[in-house]
Amino acid sequence: MGVRLYRLLLIEAALLALLAQSYAAQGVEDQRPLLSFDPLKGDVQLEYVQRKNVEEPLTAGEPKFTIEEIDWKEALHLETKGFVYHPNLLELKLAGTFGLRQFHLTEQDVATDTNGTLTDFDVEGLLLKQKPYPVTFFARRQTDVLPRQFTSSVQQETSQEGVRLQLINLILPTELSLERIRTRQSESLALEGEGSSLEDLQETDFRWHTQGIFSPNHTLDWNFSVLNQQITSNTMGLGNVSNSFNENRMEADLRDTLTFGVLNQYRLETHLNALDQQSSFSLKQFDWNERFEIKHAENLKTRYRADAQQLDFSGLTQNYARVGAGVNHKLFGSLSPTRTSTCRGGTFRAGPRGMNPTPASRGITARKTRWGSSAETSASKPTSAMKRVQ
Repeated sequence: MGVRLYRLLLIEAALLALLAQSYAAQGVEDQRPLLSFDPLKGDVQLEYVQRKNVEEPLTAGEPKFTIEEIDWKEALHLETKGFVYHPNLLELKLAGTFGLRQFHLTEQDVATDTNGTLTDFDVEGLLLKQKPYPVTFFARRQTDVLPRQFTSSVQQETSQEGVRLQLINLILPTELSLERIRTRQSESLALEGEGSSLEDLQETDFRWHTQGIFSPNHTLDWNFSVLNQQITSNTMGLGNVSNSFNENRMEADLRDTLTFGVLNQYRLETHLNALDQQSSFSLKQFDWNERFEIKHAENLKTRYRADAQQLDFSGLTQNYARVGAGVNHKLFGSLSPTRTSTCRGGTFRAGPRGMNPTPASRGITARKTRWGSSAETSASKPTSAMKRVQ
């Protein structure tokens, strides 16, 4: 019994091995390549630019200030596109520009020559493009020469990397992105180390956008962003002066629009915005806006609004509120008289944090507009500080 079972196991193992071998042979014939690319496309780029700036002297007898630049570029641009294993898995786009650059500068009869290389590229990939969650990633680098009047040109090198995720949904389509940008701007290479200035800008930006489509009459739009920015500037040859600036910014924005009623005659729009910015100064701001419209007839509408704002700017605070209402009656195609009434008021407080602030000033202003003319009356006249803030 044991020997018979052993033989059956051997026969089944042999059959499985033959079956696996046949599948392997078929796979070799139909095997997809790991990488597939279209034929390369390219062109040769030859560029010659000559610039000359002449500044007339302010005083008679002084020599003219003359700057002359000659910029040569010889480059080869190549590009292609392809995919990894399958186009729906990972789609690629590749491009690059490689070459040489010669820069000649003549400033007040003093000539300087500089040779350099050019290595620009653009790489982009799309992962799972047929899925409801495609991912795009990219990396780019670009070098430009920016001319300036009455002085030498600026060389700017921009590098950009990032990733973007899309969530495809009929009700709440969403996009998330993270991007890093670095821009290095300097004087022409011919002057580097001889009093030239160098500026370095770095930005890291995160964004979240969601659009809610609950019904044809109800939509929502949400935006959230976080930005970090760092700027460093140096002046070489003049005491090596260095300046830096750092900014952190966070902002949230929500807008909701709803149309309702038997004839969709009511429209309500809500807008909320919050901002927090920290740099050499501090700024915190919150805005709340409400809009309500009633369509009584094709030629008659009434509108109502309410606005509120809270602001804190480096110790200076302001609270602001406004309500208003208006009527629009369209008599003829070119005549549409409007009457609006607005009441607004707020408090203003200034003073260093941690110290006794100045007393809060208050103001209320009423405004009426009729047939295109307006008149303003003040129930409590604001102080001069309040006027500046409003």
